[in-house]
Amino acid sequence: MFRQINYYFYRGLSIEYQIVKSEKPIVNNKTKITMKKIFYGWWVLAALFLIYAASNGIGLNTLPIFLPELMKTFDLDQSKVTALPGLLFLVVAMLAPFAGGLLDRFSARLLLVIGGVGMVGCMILLSQVQSYGMLVAFYVLYALFLTLAGIIPSMYIINQWFHKYKGLAMGLFLIASSFGGAIFPQIAGRLIESSGWQASAWGLAMATGVFVLIPLLVIRNRPADVGTYPDGIPQAAPSIQNPTGNGAALGVSLREAMRTQGFYLLLIATGILWFCITGFIQNQGLYLRDQQLGPVQSGNVMSAFFISSILGKLLFGYLSDHFDKKNIMLLSIANLLLGSVLLKMSVQNPGLLFIFAIVFGIGFSGAFTMIQVLVAYLYSGRAYGSILGMVTMVDTLAGSAGIIVLGNMRKAYGSYEPAFDLLIALCVIALGSTYLVRRPMPPKTVKV
Repeated sequence: MFRQINYYFYRGLSIEYQIVKSEKPIVNNKTKITMKKIFYGWWVLAALFLIYAASNGIGLNTLPIFLPELMKTFDLDQSKVTALPGLLFLVVAMLAPFAGGLLDRFSARLLLVIGGVGMVGCMILLSQVQSYGMLVAFYVLYALFLTLAGIIPSMYIINQWFHKYKGLAMGLFLIASSFGGAIFPQIAGRLIESSGWQASAWGLAMATGVFVLIPLLVIRNRPADVGTYPDGIPQAAPSIQNPTGNGAALGVSLREAMRTQGFYLLLIATGILWFCITGFIQNQGLYLRDQQLGPVQSGNVMSAFFISSILGKLLFGYLSDHFDKKNIMLLSIANLLLGSVLLKMSVQNPGLLFIFAIVFGIGFSGAFTMIQVLVAYLYSGRAYGSILGMVTMVDTLAGSAGIIVLGNMRKAYGSYEPAFDLLIALCVIALGSTYLVRRPMPPKTVKV
């Protein structure tokens, strides 16, 4: 209902001002004035951006800075200390399907709250650890809460709030991983240098509270919670879980999806992409060292890679809102394939490293974004959370395998060149798998 307050006054003309509590125009007998509010979904997206910057930026990009200090404090060897981040990836992968299933039953915001509070508590625990066993417990618990406050619930909420601008929203959201990776390692490194790793853990606990718990005050699960619609457009469906507004949840269930060939083709494609992306990123520094690049030169190449990744997330997110999503996914994989070819060529011609960094950076971030967009496009509905959790599990395991396989190939062959041949071949397979993916057909009728 709209509240209308009419003010009349006389200045040669009688003018009626109509103030409407909505995004509708204010109209008088001679002048049309439009008052627009910012769509609340953008505030939700900004809050999710900050949460993901902290969860991903600390959990995946900052904790490795602690490893040398932990080695010295607890007298650990290389294998024991490197097993800790491996354990983190493994636990996240195992828990992802369960987190996705919870989203189909409980509030996504509730999961974010539990995960955020848990991550703060875990960072405080890290500052108090006294043994290797406590370190293992920390990594297991942190992986649990990282799963609850990570990409899965955030993508679920974005999928509720955005239809028309979903690709752009997801691209903007995923930039948070780069943002968090840029600032939190700097904070942790300076605190470790000045006050020790225990004080650094306390500092990250406070940073997590600021970046995760405060933005949660803005988060709402769906547009209906604040009386609006996806994208702020009334013509959009009342809810992505209930597109028709008649109480029937559309889309396929996880069991129905697992009976289709397209689901496994999608898992092959996304798993390959994560294998290539995560595997190379974690080996990038070692490869640049092999190419005889100094710290400054390596930093320049990686900066070009980082800047290009931001461009890729925005570009492919925008394109997915305006063109066929599967075709844009294929374009992103083709871009990644070209980047892999340039990467192989750079082994013999280091002068190509900057060109590679730009092309591969755009390709990997575009593919990363399009994985999320395509999964939402194919499987939005009653079991989207469960399906997203399954995809995330496969992708995380594949990414972990990529780190190990590429590193072992470098050790076995004395060069990364055979590993880069593998990346090229896998990108070709991902192209073929994605091309064959078809959107599943939901049941024709659902009685309510």
